[in-house]
Amino acid sequence: MRTTTPLLALLLAAPFSALAAPYPAEGVTAQELADLLRSEGYQAVVTTTNNGSPKINSGASGVNFSIVLHGCNPSGRCADLEINAGWTNSDIPLEKVNQWNTEKRYLQASWAQGKVYAEWDVIARHSSSEQMTVVIARWGSLIGEFRKFMNL
Repeated sequence: MRTTTPLLALLLAAPFSALAAPYPAEGVTAQELADLLRSEGYQAVVTTTNNGSPKINSGASGVNFSIVLHGCNPSGRCADLEINAGWTNSDIPLEKVNQWNTEKRYLQASWAQGKVYAEWDVIARHSSSEQMTVVIARWGSLIGEFRKFMNL
């Protein structure tokens, strides 16, 4: 039986862990996230919300969406993301929104006077570019599923 020395194991794992490009423990910046979106083929326009939080406007599965970064420190590293999309001319009944929230995970739906929203909160602390790539891909899949479910 052959054993792998710790040094050899470290050398073998190094190329794979280097691909993940970990972000600092405090989270991700809007620019890092926008660059990642662009590298995955998405549009990404960095702006701010009315209260000054960093925001990225983008689109997936035929839906425009925003990523609002929360819990940001003075250097611009943000601990949490809120990915959201909304439809203002929707006639979706509240019952359909409640059905989504009962049957589905991750993406939360909300409803207000004929407007329907999809939202996903993501923790960005202690993350990596690889994890954020998975989040972005999952959002694209979820929002497509949401549109189909809601007939949008």
